[in-house]
Amino acid sequence: MSQSQQENISVTRRFVSKTKGFVGRLWPHVRPVVGIPLIYIGVVLMVVFYFTDLTNYNLLLFLPLLLITVGIIGSVALK
Repeated sequence: MSQSQQENISVTRRFVSKTKGFVGRLWPHVRPVVGIPLIYIGVVLMVVFYFTDLTNYNLLLFLPLLLITVGIIGSVALK
């Protein structure tokens, strides 16, 4: 492995480590308010996909379904 590849790996690992630390500190404060907005975003995406006639693509419709599901689970788990 060349020197530049090793440096890139090192930089990437430091970035991932710092990102994990930041998210770990931020998550307890953000967690109570994440559920309902995820549901709203999922519903808005489904409406947008319907009006733009993108309902024939199941993979594309999976994203709003996933957002709504995660939002419901997050909202219920906090109560």
